[in-house]
Amino acid sequence: MIRKDYVLEIGGIAVETVTEDCHTSLRLHSQGYDSVYYDKIMVAGLAPEKFSTYVGQQVRWARGMAQILRLENPLFNRKLKLSIPQRLCYFSATSHFFFGFPRLMYAIAPMLFLLFGINLVRGLGVETLAYAVPHIVLGLNANYITNKAARFSFWNEIFEYAMAFQDGLVTMLAVINPKAGTFNVTDKGTSVNQRYFDWNSMRISFGLVVLLGLSLLAVPFWLVLRSEFKEAVLINAFWAIF
Repeated sequence: MIRKDYVLEIGGIAVETVTEDCHTSLRLHSQGYDSVYYDKIMVAGLAPEKFSTYVGQQVRWARGMAQILRLENPLFNRKLKLSIPQRLCYFSATSHFFFGFPRLMYAIAPMLFLLFGINLVRGLGVETLAYAVPHIVLGLNANYITNKAARFSFWNEIFEYAMAFQDGLVTMLAVINPKAGTFNVTDKGTSVNQRYFDWNSMRISFGLVVLLGLSLLAVPFWLVLRSEFKEAVLINAFWAIF
């Protein structure tokens, strides 16, 4: 809920982006107004019934947050009168949906090495693990501590990989041209009576799974023909399996 008088002071609801609620709140906070978290459930909404509509909802949010980051730059924009915690909060929110392309690169990297010998990570196997494993473990543990009552790290990985291609594409386009795109209302209230696999929404992800599977078939050949790369091959194999 937003007080109408305050919204009129900032020129109305922000319509420059497709996440008008967050954009409007940013401008209200910039004017010095406070928001209050009320710890009671007051309303209930409908969630998307199908994966395709869920992806549509998420990529709309991704586009809107990228638009806000591109147009307002809440971290460094001096015109916004925000406190440092507020700047960090809005920067975290607007940059969250940029997980798409890093996720795709995480999936492509072991495949490129095992199939084509292209090494994106320079370093020896054990040395690379010494840098990477503590970071991964601490990141997963921090996510678990802060979100264990609401979400779990395992499903977070699944959801972000499932949406990586669509999310990466819309955030890139929003950064290049923040005025592109239209507001699409999420289709809700439909009735789904049976389970089915949404092949159309998962074509890119399924293609990556196939390529990762093929890359694992190359592991025995590496171990026999290029045994000096044993550490790197095994690390990339486990990476591909993950």
